[in-house]
This record gives sequence, structure tokens and C-alpha cells, in this order.
Amino acid sequence: MRRGLAVLVALLGLALLAACSGAPTAPPTPSPTPSGPGIEVPTNARAYFFGDSWTEGQVARRGRGFPYVTSELLGWTAEVDGVGGTGYLRAHRPSTQTYPVRAAAIPAGTEADIVIVEGGLNDQCGDLALLKPAVRRTIDALQARFPGKPVVVLGPAPRTLPVPAALRQVDLLLRDACRNAGVPYISPIKREWITGLNFRDIIDPVTKHPTTAGHAYLGGRLAVALQDLMQQPQDSDVPSSAELRRGARVG
Repeated sequence: MRRGLAVLVALLGLALLAACSGAPTAPPTPSPTPSGPGIEVPTNARAYFFGDSWTEGQVARRGRGFPYVTSELLGWTAEVDGVGGTGYLRAHRPSTQTYPVRAAAIPAGTEADIVIVEGGLNDQCGDLALLKPAVRRTIDALQARFPGKPVVVLGPAPRTLPVPAALRQVDLLLRDACRNAGVPYISPIKREWITGLNFRDIIDPVTKHPTTAGHAYLGGRLAVALQDLMQQPQDSDVPSSAELRRGARVG
């Protein structure tokens, strides 16, 4: 099953290039949810995606943001709660709230079998000394709203290259916070999902957001990462002891 999804992601990469060249592509075929150790997610799970404009799917065609792609590949149903300009620390518009506030305000009765929290990109200019507590408050609020359900944190991916030092610091602090909270962390930066080889095919040069083809690629990579967590819980991107020491100096 792991190999099948990995092959599919490779095909998505080719489809991404074909989409950019104008060639037609076929939609990905959903894959069944595997069973095994790690995070427990039922077949036909309801997935709650919580995040910023990347989760919202800004720029992508309606219904083709990465949460929908990931869910299709895993045989899940997606509920998307993405608000542009928000983060664990930042809310760039007066009408929006930070992640901890938003998470605490999720309506009672909302159902989900797994929660995926994406973000951190909008927090680069915030007071990073406050980031880990804000991440923990967000996780605590989500675990209170969805008791007993796995929460997985997806870190930020770069919208410019090289990856800014501040964004790498955000990534490190997020991993540290997730380790302390005991939840899995997936780092697109550490896994090098976006590099100089594919950047122009994934990120729209005007808006600095993923294109529809970029969302297809990112959704496929996330599906593989989540499947790995269902099979091998140690595949979470937790920091090493040296990284923890570096994080303590800024957090």
C-alpha cells in the first residue's frame, strides 16, 4: 500500500508538469485506508483540515485544494476550515482570529475521525517566543473538541526560495511543541517537498500560493506521509536532542 501511494505521488508530479504545459490529466484514483499500528483512522474517515489560506485552497480550483486531494487518495471525506492570513500567533485581518481562538470556537457537535492542522507560514514575523505555547493551546483545544481522535500537525511549506531562516525557526519550534504535546508532526521543509526543481510548477509567482497542480502534488505527498503514520508512528518529524537545545534558546 505504501509503495502504491508513492508511485501515485510520482505520477502526480508528472501530472503537475503536464498541467503546466497544458496537457490534459486524469484525476487521481482514491486508495483505501490501510490498517496497522500508529494513529488509528477508520476506513471512510471524516477528516477535519484546519489551517490558513493553503488549507483554504486560495488560487486552486474550487474543491481541488490539497485537503480534498489527500482525502480522495485515502478514501476519506474532507471538512475544510481554512482562513487566509491566520496562524498560531497572527491574524492579519480584524475579522479573523488566531489558531487557538479559532480552535476553541469550533462548534460543538462537529464530528471528525482525524484532525490535520496546517500552518506557521503567517507566523514568521510574530514573537516566536510565544509560538510553542500557542501551538499547545491549539492542540489542547482541538483535542477537547475531538476527544480521543488523532491530531496531526502539518508544518509550513516555503513560498519563496531559499527557505527563510525565520521559517526554518518556525518549523523547528513547531516540531518541538508537537513533541512536547505528544502529537505527530509532518515537516514539508525537512522532507523537501518544495525545492528549486519543482518550485515554479507548484507556487503561483503572483500570489505566492500553490496552484491547482501544486495542490495536487502537495495533497499526494501528504497522503503518503499520513499513511506512513498509520503504519509506522515513528515517522513523525520530531526534533533531535540538538534541535531541542537550539529551540530552547529561541522558545
